[in-house]
Amino acid sequence: MRVFVDANTLVSGLILEGNESQILELGALGVIELLTSTEVFEEVGKVIRRDEFDYGRKEIKRLLGYLQRTVLILGRPDDKALKDVSQLLDDKKDAHVWAGLVCTDADFLLTGDKELLRRVDRAIRTKDLLKKIEDLMDGD
Repeated sequence: MRVFVDANTLVSGLILEGNESQILELGALGVIELLTSTEVFEEVGKVIRRDEFDYGRKEIKRLLGYLQRTVLILGRPDDKALKDVSQLLDDKKDAHVWAGLVCTDADFLLTGDKELLRRVDRAIRTKDLLKKIEDLMDGD
């Protein structure tokens, strides 16, 4: 199963214990293949560098290194895909996430973004993806 992951999900997985961190662990174990784009990875880096998190350079390097080992980081989506999906979104800044899904042809887009969940047929919440994985592993 190939899953394109957005920035908020990756940040949550890095800094909180819960469903998102479970997804990262499943990626690290090779149970699922996690994908993201360079743009999403850069966004994660900016977020975890914010003063509110108070991470030092070593901790930031460790967190980003973990992501690099756990998630396949691909290039930026192509311009055509960006243009095509941008026309379908109210929040244009999320176009790169949907375009990343299109360009990678992943099975799912893992996100908590309400508009993406509503508009992208392969968008899924973390808890629902975990249930799908559990069902697959149980043979359902």
